[in-house]
Amino acid sequence: MGGTIGTSPTIQFLNPSSTIDVNSWEGENIEVTAVDEDGTIESVTLLTNGEPFGLDSVAPYMFENIRNELWLLSNDIHAITALATDNEGNTRASRLRVISHKQEPINLNDYEARELCSAHATSFQNEARPSNTIDGNLADESRWSSEDYGAQLTIAACEAKHTDAIGIKWYRGNKRRAFFDLEVSLDSSTWRTIYSGASSGTSVAQEGFLVGGDSIKYLRYTGFSNSDSRW
Repeated sequence: MGGTIGTSPTIQFLNPSSTIDVNSWEGENIEVTAVDEDGTIESVTLLTNGEPFGLDSVAPYMFENIRNELWLLSNDIHAITALATDNEGNTRASRLRVISHKQEPINLNDYEARELCSAHATSFQNEARPSNTIDGNLADESRWSSEDYGAQLTIAACEAKHTDAIGIKWYRGNKRRAFFDLEVSLDSSTWRTIYSGASSGTSVAQEGFLVGGDSIKYLRYTGFSNSDSRW
């Protein structure tokens, strides 16, 4: 005789419990609940499109910092699978749909640069000060850097104007992907998110992101580390 014995475990996504829209999801972690009525749960594995990227063996089953993993997905409909395995080798899976429709970077050649007057940040590293972002120097040594997850850089233009696009250049931009949110504002009080996602990871030049032609004065960049490190 072959096969497993006992009953299969039960498993379900707890948070979030329904479809994730990558553009609007504000979470960072995924929580799964799993129970085995006649034994114990040995492990819960998290998979994206069939490829494992997380494993937890202790309840509550929590998979942290998933946001960055999801931003690496192509623009399409994907599936996250949580697979529970009990002490007898029985398994049960639950699936969550993920919709990815991120804005693609644009070409900046057709846009005119604006004059920027000030920049400040919640944190910075050594000489990588926020003022470096508005000095007109695109060299690697003139940049803003912070190791803090969620660090923010706010830049103010000298005057409010209709703005079509924003250009950003990343240090080692062709070696790693930066994860970030971009927000714009006219008065630095009311903010609108124009992009939430990742850099291309393939370019050392500026990458462009659409604003939509609104009249704005302020830009706020919130960084969530990169594909190599916390920077």
